Amino acid sequence: MIRRRRISEYRLTYPDDTTSAQLYLGRDWQTALALGPRRFRSANHALRFAFEHAAPVSLRGAKLLVAGRAFAGDDLVRLSSLRIAQPAR
Repeated sequence: MIRRRRISEYRLTYPDDTTSAQLYLGRDWQTALALGPRRFRSANHALRFAFEHAAPVSLRGAKLLVAGRAFAGDDLVRLSSLRIAQPAR
């Protein structure tokens, strides 16, 4: 089972850009789970896609799985703000 952590627990152990990520998008978690994940080569790419290309309603049920950890809701926004300064590779 994947344990959801608060962003403060994750700040010092954020995976590097070589860690793949799965992004679930949907109006709620059940819809996102039913639609399945989009796979990205890095969490950075997944976050960029979520905030730049996904429909705003899809972010309601969004969940990012990276390195065995899950992030949703406000954690996605905070995680994105930590990584936005780094260029995509």
